[in-house]
Amino acid sequence: MIMLNKGVFAPWVVIISIAFIPVCIGSAMAFYVLHDYVLLNVAIVFSLVYLIACGCAKKHSKSNKYYLILQDDKLIIKYPDMQSGENEITINRSQVLQIEYYSICSVESWFMLYNFLLPQCAYITYLSNGEEKCWHMGYPGKDDLISFCKNTGIKLTLK
Repeated sequence: MIMLNKGVFAPWVVIISIAFIPVCIGSAMAFYVLHDYVLLNVAIVFSLVYLIACGCAKKHSKSNKYYLILQDDKLIIKYPDMQSGENEITINRSQVLQIEYYSICSVESWFMLYNFLLPQCAYITYLSNGEEKCWHMGYPGKDDLISFCKNTGIKLTLK
């Protein structure tokens, strides 16, 4: 079983850091120069919000709610899909063409933020009624996905 929220932690921390770290550092430096305690309070509050947001991201990445499992030569993927609202999909192993994984270092994966998708996501391409379908399946860990694809013989494309 592969947990499909495991890879969401690092991208969330990068985004949260981009939002909060400049304010924390800027207000701390301004306090050092101006000795205005309001600026120190701003730095402390933003630092606490940053830590709480990182903790929430960590808790979300440890969730067992969404998973990928191979059961009787069928892949069962449980993950919410914003487009169709499906929560679970079952695909025969023979219908799976490939799985695409977008790493956090890929520029292409960061451009997917435009579509509200974080880096470290995976897509599964499979045949359904004679036509190819591509479905966003979540944010699995890279190492877990590599070993799963090796064990099942599914083609894995790393991007």
